[in-house]
Amino acid sequence: MKSLAYYLHGFLLALISPIAVFVTYHDVVISSNPNSVWRMELFCLAFFFACAFICFFFVKDHASAGMMTTFAVLGMLYIWRDFLVLIGALLLGWFCLAIVSRKFDMRHPNFTALAISLATAVYFGVNYVQIFQESLHWDENASMAVPITIDAPSIDDAAKPDIYYIILDGYGGAEMLEKLHGFDNSPFIAELQKRGFIVPPKSKANYPRTILSLSSSLNMQYLDGVSRKMGNSYLWWPLKGTFANNEARKFLESRGYKTVAVSSSWDFTSIANADVYMEPHPVFPNTFEEAFVQNTNVNIFGSLGELGGMSFPSYKTHRMIVKSEFASLEEIPALESPKFVFVHVVSPHAPFVFDAQGNEITPDYPFTFTEDRYFLSPPSKYRNGYIGQIQFVNKQILDSVDVILETSKTPPIIIIQGDHGSGVFTDYSSLQNTCVYERYSILNAYYFPGMDANLIPDDVAPVNTFRILFNNYFSAGLELLPNRHYFSPATTMYQFKDVTDQADVMCTNIPTGYAP
Repeated sequence: MKSLAYYLHGFLLALISPIAVFVTYHDVVISSNPNSVWRMELFCLAFFFACAFICFFFVKDHASAGMMTTFAVLGMLYIWRDFLVLIGALLLGWFCLAIVSRKFDMRHPNFTALAISLATAVYFGVNYVQIFQESLHWDENASMAVPITIDAPSIDDAAKPDIYYIILDGYGGAEMLEKLHGFDNSPFIAELQKRGFIVPPKSKANYPRTILSLSSSLNMQYLDGVSRKMGNSYLWWPLKGTFANNEARKFLESRGYKTVAVSSSWDFTSIANADVYMEPHPVFPNTFEEAFVQNTNVNIFGSLGELGGMSFPSYKTHRMIVKSEFASLEEIPALESPKFVFVHVVSPHAPFVFDAQGNEITPDYPFTFTEDRYFLSPPSKYRNGYIGQIQFVNKQILDSVDVILETSKTPPIIIIQGDHGSGVFTDYSSLQNTCVYERYSILNAYYFPGMDANLIPDDVAPVNTFRILFNNYFSAGLELLPNRHYFSPATTMYQFKDVTDQADVMCTNIPTGYAP
């Protein structure tokens, strides 16, 4: 029993390591439910027991094996800053005890490590409990949207068209792309129109963030109710249920549709509870697990993880996922109809991992989805990567559309939409430093077979997308909402400011020499 005491500090440090990573990063707290740490807890404990067994197998001494295990836990499962602090404290304590006792004794480092592990567990544990208690206010599986009652007549399954809702993340409108970024996207728009798409030229997003924009469009409403419930909270993860269990999906499933979703690898828009959920990897880490892997030395197991079917966050993995999503679009028509298909492609949004010809690019900075204006600088660096990736996406989406149209038994409905525009001049800490015109301008293309194009306004906003669809194909009789556009800072994401009057105003914060 005494021998087990030599492993207690390693056990405690392994147990607390996921919690330490969770509470250390503000972005993780924002994006991840505190309950998301438990799978990583099991991994860390398994790592500890494996290390303890291997170390004792080689050294045959519990005191030494316990210290070796603790060093392995600190080296692999802690972020570099915490590793240095804890190792420094351990060595200092060991040194002080050796001076006081005037001799070297293996009990000294073990005693020091135990004291440090207890202090570490208390410190991070208390912080985690505080965050966990706050999380009890929210249920990430519940929708905060206002229920919409749709009294529409039923129609035969044979007459129900498949519905594809394809989100191309960060895809801006053609007018903005030319005026601001000097890129002529009219050949692509012409190709869509040649295939029968209606492309409203003045569409604007209702919100500047993906999770807000899609929660609004799929629930066919502005997020006033969400704002009231969330108050001044800065947390993202409570909105998951509002997005996934949306009103459009509820209506379609009540009419016999099956929901088909393709994983984007991003928790917020991966509808894992869909009737058919397509993903390129058998195991996708959640948002917290990705952060843990990225910020600890566990990332050195990335290649092994990929061989084992796990998606590790990397530019290589991201490229594979984007390609897989377009490939999945070509397989979906063969699935049983009627179906509601949701696909969120995180492109042309950063990271920029494809050039215009589809060649692979690996950015010269650690893997991230950030598009912060101060990170991807100078602005021309963002523009060049963004425009190249748009050209890659254009080819991929046209190929996918052609397959869908050719292989669908009944003419489908296809919606291709940007959730927001590019973000070269977006600053979530300051509306004054944000170019609303750029961020809110979006690609919006509708393949609505048999529908009069004049019924779709040139400035139609995503909040009305499914209202128009349900009115014309299901006789839903829904009133179209007025176009409104809202901004909110990162610190109070649900407190919206109406910026409708700025949506068509050209930016004034463009650096000299940038605008074409």
